[in-house]
Amino acid sequence: MARAEAPEQAQDPTAAASAATEVPPELVAQSLGEWLRAWLTRIRSGDSGVLPVILALLIATHKVSASGDVPLWVVLAAHSAIAAGTLTGGWRVVHTLGSRITKLQPHGGVAAESAAAATIFFVTAHGIPVSTTHTITGSIVGVGSTQSVSAVRWGLAGNIVWAWVLTIPCSAFMAGLAWWLARLAL
Repeated sequence: MARAEAPEQAQDPTAAASAATEVPPELVAQSLGEWLRAWLTRIRSGDSGVLPVILALLIATHKVSASGDVPLWVVLAAHSAIAAGTLTGGWRVVHTLGSRITKLQPHGGVAAESAAAATIFFVTAHGIPVSTTHTITGSIVGVGSTQSVSAVRWGLAGNIVWAWVLTIPCSAFMAGLAWWLARLAL
């Protein structure tokens, strides 16, 4: 018995691929909004964290004057350092915070990033040093707790807080130990 062959249909492989990868316009707008808020958060992070360190090193090595305005290239270097850090590993931290402390939906991510950016802009404008990571973590916990108190993994959040609390005294101890060992050796 002869098998009937189906007529060949001409299919455009690029049309099928583009139909499968079309992204709804609302997701594109939301993603662009998240990128903008993340960029704003990192800009202020560079101003309050990395910029003073780079500037202090440049002043100490007499590359820039201690008096006067901060050169634009120093500001751009600080922002580039923050961007490079975020691209090479910081995204893992954000991913962990957004998926392990609580499950964030896209609108929750937008809310957390917006709250963090607004907080960082406010405190930096008032000269208050702040950790971007702490601010974003607090925003994520805040968004997660609006879903329900049980939506937040409080044990993990508590471990993160303990790590923050212990960082300063442990770093101070290690610096003192390094100073003492260097003094003995010299």
